Amino acid sequence: MRVAFDVRALQTKSAQRGIGTYVRNMVRPFLESAEPEFHFLAFAGEPLPGIEAERIIAVPRGRATGHLTHLLEGGALERALVRRGIDVVHHPSIFEFTFGTVNAGRRVRTAATIFDLIPLRFPREIFAGKRRCLEPFYRAALRRAGAFGRIVTSSESTRRDLAGVPSLDPARVAVIPLGIDERYLARPTAEAVEAFRRARRLPDEFVLYVGGFSFNKNVPGMLEAHRLLVAELGKTIPLVLAGPMDPRARRSIDDAVARLGLHDLVVLPGFIPDDELPLLYRTALVFLFASHFEGFGLPPLEAMASGVPVVASKASSLPEVLGDAALLVDPDNPRAIAQALGRLIEDPRLREEQAERGVRQASLFTWARTAREHVRLYEELAGES
Repeated sequence: MRVAFDVRALQTKSAQRGIGTYVRNMVRPFLESAEPEFHFLAFAGEPLPGIEAERIIAVPRGRATGHLTHLLEGGALERALVRRGIDVVHHPSIFEFTFGTVNAGRRVRTAATIFDLIPLRFPREIFAGKRRCLEPFYRAALRRAGAFGRIVTSSESTRRDLAGVPSLDPARVAVIPLGIDERYLARPTAEAVEAFRRARRLPDEFVLYVGGFSFNKNVPGMLEAHRLLVAELGKTIPLVLAGPMDPRARRSIDDAVARLGLHDLVVLPGFIPDDELPLLYRTALVFLFASHFEGFGLPPLEAMASGVPVVASKASSLPEVLGDAALLVDPDNPRAIAQALGRLIEDPRLREEQAERGVRQASLFTWARTAREHVRLYEELAGES
């Protein structure tokens, strides 16, 4: 059996998002697989380090975007796959503007991943001033989802959301949890951690958040919780918000920091490369992830693997992913968030207990397991008449 896994997300801005993490970590075990034989769908003329040229199925970048891309490119993609003898193609997202997908392939079986329906759950906040042009594209993509042979998602929470999509047969939706890189479970030397702290000019002790800055991440709620932590609980400890942000997000955070009087207590290091993240987590005292909504929730799981106690939201997928290894709170209650942080900051024994629980929980999620479950899905799909 020959499988084509779509890696074009690594050649777009999505490389720095969750989809990029997913694709990178799927490529590694797939490259090592003898059966099935994996090939990789990529944009022509843009080399991908680590993937041999003979494994690449190169396609040109389309000039159209959105719904038109899918209409124009789908047939050409299928023909390219047939020429290479591909049995199954897997697209890691149906919501990418910059490339089309093979939906209902007549000669190639199809699968696609849907991580979450966050943009359609919060369209006004996520799309902002672009809602009129973006929301129709997302809804059209979701209507096409039923044409895929299988839809993969990473949590039961998202599977429940997808049950409300009329075009989707629930029997064709498979839940395959994501994994964490083994680097997070490794223990770097104290010298390496301290060198990283100095190089990044991080405080000696701090609360850490890693992720994006879209509405569902609830960054304003975390900032308000931090104000309460300082003002009412007397904990003068910095909050480090790490992740890529556009100018609009930066202005919003700067305004909130000024309004809440947190000038000297919020640190914004920006995007941290993957190879530095294990060190970043190890420098933190506590990790905070009070999101309104997630499709899975990799950052708190990575923090757990790194031995950092976690305060997280009890919304959407996070309870099923984190179990009892995190202190779970209502994301709409900044005081409850502050109190949970205060408990961990004050109690070294509780931090140690939660850190141990976290390592055990995180060790259940591996990319090797995720890859094996994908392969089983491809075999099942290829065997269908």
